[in-house]
Amino acid sequence: DLIPNTLFSHLDSDLPLYLWWQGEFPDPIESQLWTWVDRLIFDSREWRDPAAQIDLLCASQAQAKTQETKAPCRLTLCDLNWTRSLYLRQAVALLFDQPEHLPWLPKIETIAISHAPGHATAAILLVGWFAALLGWSHGQRDGAALTFEKPDHTRVTLTLSEHPGAPIHEILIHSGAAFIALRRKGDSPFLHSDTLAPDGRRSAPLFPAGKDNPAALVSEELMRGGRHEVYLRALDAVHGLL
Repeated sequence: DLIPNTLFSHLDSDLPLYLWWQGEFPDPIESQLWTWVDRLIFDSREWRDPAAQIDLLCASQAQAKTQETKAPCRLTLCDLNWTRSLYLRQAVALLFDQPEHLPWLPKIETIAISHAPGHATAAILLVGWFAALLGWSHGQRDGAALTFEKPDHTRVTLTLSEHPGAPIHEILIHSGAAFIALRRKGDSPFLHSDTLAPDGRRSAPLFPAGKDNPAALVSEELMRGGRHEVYLRALDAVHGLL
């Protein structure tokens, strides 16, 4: 309640404002806050009920957009739980960026994701990334198994499992006779990949793994601009599954 008086009255309106909110959001949130903030940094890993927190945040943001204020709502959501999977997402994208691997994408049948205790939300957001970019829809969840309908109306199954290790330490992708594995072993600074083509050819490039401490995650976020539209699409794809 004291934030508007003690902080925002001293801000320079010509400079962008990044607000790092730690912990859960109160109910209700003062919607006027979002007319001042350019980028809101938070970590959904800390939330007991991620779906309820997202609903609360989006409702407050929508209210701010409809209020008659001199300053329009310009808020960009920056979830550190999304940033956590940045290097994994980049590695997966690079593996499929090779022309001979690209035809495997629409044929993906199963994906297995292993995550550390307390990091299920990061794994589900990663599922949302796959769903948003590959056009999967009608997501359903049965415990640790999530299923989606692909554009060709076949189903794809993604399973989550919890094991000690990095926040997300293994992704196994089966696409017909092709197979892709991406693993982080212990505290290794690298992601180890293993790609097996249908013709038996194998490759195992290394990729940077990134860091998971708060300073590194916030630094990554501060170095990147944009509206995080892919995050919003991923969140929309799995919102009901959180």
